[in-house]
Amino acid sequence: MIGRLADVDIRLLRVFIAVAECGGFAAAQALLNISESTVSTHMSDLEARLGMRLCERGRGGFRLTGDGQSVYQ
Repeated sequence: MIGRLADVDIRLLRVFIAVAECGGFAAAQALLNISESTVSTHMSDLEARLGMRLCERGRGGFRLTGDGQSVYQ
């Protein structure tokens, strides 16, 4: 059974959708009009709340993990 979503959960999911559709944090920050560090914080918070890694990010670039693909779908 799925519990109720709090406003914070919806906000974090919206950030995740923007990141997934933009292909990274930098492009998402422009779309969302928030700093890249705020995008990163929101993504880390969402990953902690879900207990899974949603994307790989770093020098090698950006990509959704398998869990990230599932959540996005």
